[in-house]
This record gives sequence, C-alpha cells and structure tokens, in this order.
Amino acid sequence: MNLPAIGRRAVGRCKQAAAWWDALWQNASRTKKNALYVLGYTVIFALTACFVFSAFWVEGKSFVWQPDGRAQHYTALSYIGSYLREIIGNFAAGDFTVPMFDFSLNMGADILTTLNYYGLGDPLTLLSAAVPSEYTPVLYDVLVILRFYLAGLSFSAFCLYRERGYFATLLGALVCIFGGYALFAGVRHPFFLNPMIYLPLLLIGLDKILRGGRPYLLIIITFLSACSGFYFFYMMTIFLVIY
Repeated sequence: MNLPAIGRRAVGRCKQAAAWWDALWQNASRTKKNALYVLGYTVIFALTACFVFSAFWVEGKSFVWQPDGRAQHYTALSYIGSYLREIIGNFAAGDFTVPMFDFSLNMGADILTTLNYYGLGDPLTLLSAAVPSEYTPVLYDVLVILRFYLAGLSFSAFCLYRERGYFATLLGALVCIFGGYALFAGVRHPFFLNPMIYLPLLLIGLDKILRGGRPYLLIIITFLSACSGFYFFYMMTIFLVIY
C-alpha cells in the first residue's frame, strides 16, 4: 500500500472540497448563507453532542437523575403526557371538559398551577401527548438534546441579527450551549434550558421595536415564554429591562 500517494490524494480532495465550498459561499445570497450556516451548525452540533453525551449511552444511562430528575421532572413529563392524552380522548368522545384538579397531586392540587413550573405549557413538553408512557425515558433524553440544539440556534439567530460573523457565531453558539450552566443544570433540569432558547429571541423582538420595527416577534415569544414557566419568564423580563 502506497501510503504517501493515498495521503496526497486525500489532501488533494480536501483542497477541492474546500475550494468548492468557498466558491459556493462567496456566490451565495444572505438567505443561502443562513441556510448553509444552519446545515453546518446541525452537523457540528450532532458530532459534538455525540462526543459530549457518549458517556451516558456507553454506560446505558439516561439523563434522569436522583433525586429531582426521577421524583419531579420525569414524573411530571409522564403525567403531562397522560393528562394531554386524556383531554384529547375526552374531546374525541364529545366531552369538552378539561380536568383542573387532581387529588393524586400532593394532597390535592390544581393541575395547571402545579405543573406550570414543570413545563405544562412548553411547546416541547406538549410532544409527550404523542408518546406512550413506556417510552417517556426516551422522550426525556430526546427533549434535553433538542433543547440544547434549539438554544444554539436561538443564540445564532441573535448574533446573525446583530451582523456578527458566521464563524464567530458558530463558535459562540457551541461555547454557550456546551458551557458549564447548560451541561450541569440543563441536563439535570431540562426546562432550565428554556431561557437559553427564549431570551435571545426576546432580545431580537425588543430590539426590533426599539428600532421602529413591528412587535410581532416579541409578542409571540413573550406568550411562549409565559406558557413555558412563570419563574424563568419573570427572570427574562428583568434582563429585557436591563437591555
């Protein structure tokens, strides 16, 4: 086997691929560059996530941890899935009442108030309605990784909105989502990642208004933030005021 020849061919093909990418990038419009960025970010995120979280999968572990993960977050996700499927079943049968109180919650509690902290109105948590209870552990892990991914996209959106460079934006997004807070708190408490998704979009919406733009983005993201949980919603409001 002629290793030097193989190496030269590999280097030559890498140079050709780099030249092709450079030509494609230089001739692309802003919209196409954004699409290429999302594609590149998705690939790099997937590779990085596989490396970062591989220890869990090699050891056959999920992201559910003791005590809060199992006692609170996992249990809440499973309950919300069953609760939403019950409502859908009632609606399909012509019964349009929505259960509002459950004696199995603590010593009896209002469902909406109790579970708002655990993401009852979070659009991602609503996916639990389509997943049977026995697959909740898989959904739990998928939602954690999906939140990491969306947080990076949201951070990228803010940076690109402020006309930062694509490469710098990519590095910043990876540092942001794979930093200490996200890896420590986000894996243990999945909805702690929600403000990393919503805050950059709230800042974009507010900045548009300050520049005389339309308020629609701020209104939509404010609504989603409030539905996803009151605690982080008021914390993000403080940051908006500072901004």
